[in-house]
Amino acid sequence: MPAADAAGTNGTTTADGAASGAIDGTVAADAITALPGMTQPGDTVATTEADGGTGSSTLDLLIAGGPIVGVLGVLSVIATAIILLKIWHFLSAGLGNGRKLARAVDRAVREGPEAGRAALDGVTHPGTDVIRTVLDGRLHGVPEPALREEAERIGLERVESLRSHLRALELMGGIAPLLGLLGTVLGMITVFQTLETAGSAVDPSQLSGGIWEALLTTAVGLIVAIPCVVAHAWLDRRVERAAHVIEDSATRLFVSRDMIRQAGDVRRPAAIHGGGMAPDLRTARAAGPSA
Repeated sequence: MPAADAAGTNGTTTADGAASGAIDGTVAADAITALPGMTQPGDTVATTEADGGTGSSTLDLLIAGGPIVGVLGVLSVIATAIILLKIWHFLSAGLGNGRKLARAVDRAVREGPEAGRAALDGVTHPGTDVIRTVLDGRLHGVPEPALREEAERIGLERVESLRSHLRALELMGGIAPLLGLLGTVLGMITVFQTLETAGSAVDPSQLSGGIWEALLTTAVGLIVAIPCVVAHAWLDRRVERAAHVIEDSATRLFVSRDMIRQAGDVRRPAAIHGGGMAPDLRTARAAGPSA
């Protein structure tokens, strides 16, 4: 009997120890799971399902918008491509080098066409071709009226190149909200047709669902239009600034030449008449008083 009691006591002690160990293991596992960055497998699965649900819900929203949302999506892709293309165009054209062009023009005014031509080397700007044409024409003796016309032609050509695709971006910024509004109107027509068919047995949930689907196209249209309008305003302002720099630089060259020419015309009679005395007066003084 004492041996049996001892065996029973040992068995109970062993069971208690195992249970205690299991409890300690569970507590440790809970503690590890509670650490920052540690998640349970169930939580991971739930998170994955939630993420998938978000993606599918967004896709469902786009599908619910109908073909109008598809058209707006295509417009958004085209608008993004135009914006990126124009940014690259402006960077490669050197629109930020207006001050360098102004310094080259100043040197041409002070030191002459050859010095200005050398100062233009390495200056990238839409107005560089205009100034270079004027300076080369003066070096080769081209008449000033012809230089003015050629400079104006090249300047307009460069500005028109900078404005390329901006009209399309402006058009998309104006038509996107109208397309969204069109989708909303068509959706509301469908909703009211459903109400007429249902008669008195109207389900409020179906009514609200049709309304938000109709309003979805307007929201998408505004989402597409706002970036287009902002980007067009910024890009158009850059073009206007470049056009002003081109016009100002060419005007300074021509005005400086006109001022030099007028100053020469003022000094020439004094040099010819011997300090301001007319030829007939000098002849009369040399002849003396008449008898």
